[in-house]
Amino acid sequence: MGEMTVKGYAERKVECDLVKYTFNFEKVGYSIDTSIKAVSAELERFLEIIEKKTGIAPNVFRIENNSTSKEYHSNKEKRYEADRKISAVLPLNVKFSDLLMNIIEKYKLNVEVKESYIISNIEEINKELLKLAIEKSKDKAEMIASFAGEKICGIKTLRILTKNSVLIDEDDEDYEDGFMLDDIFKVLDSKASQLSSPVTELSQSVEITWNIE
Repeated sequence: MGEMTVKGYAERKVECDLVKYTFNFEKVGYSIDTSIKAVSAELERFLEIIEKKTGIAPNVFRIENNSTSKEYHSNKEKRYEADRKISAVLPLNVKFSDLLMNIIEKYKLNVEVKESYIISNIEEINKELLKLAIEKSKDKAEMIASFAGEKICGIKTLRILTKNSVLIDEDDEDYEDGFMLDDIFKVLDSKASQLSSPVTELSQSVEITWNIE
């Protein structure tokens, strides 16, 4: 009985279906209390406008960070920065992303926005790709063995080579749905609202040592 080592590889382009929005509010003042008051007022205004214009309630958002820190400038003047960060995971809708930017611009909201694109069923897809990678390794091994009049008779060792980026956090699995906002989207006619959803490429790679006889 002999053995051979054969790699298998499978890949698939997948459209992201969730997006994590992160909103960061920062204000600087000459005391901690004034900084906190200013940043809290900006956050409150943001939540009020978002709820009024989109129907998304404040409890959809999660706290990411509440902090204060000292700032020093060249003139040795002491100032204090207050930071409040919140996030929400929602179904990915390009029209909503465009609407969100329009709201921030229209109401002059002083907030930093970051979008992180997510695949909700990434574990299922990776399992399918892993199975396909193993099948491809087996097909190659069977073909090579047949040239020598032999056949494979089982796996001796299997090593997964892929290190896929994790595109979804466990805490984000319970995302909020129901915010398709169809009536609002009907009035949007911007080119940006017609963009396609982001796509990422997932892959799995294995190295298998097959027993042959």
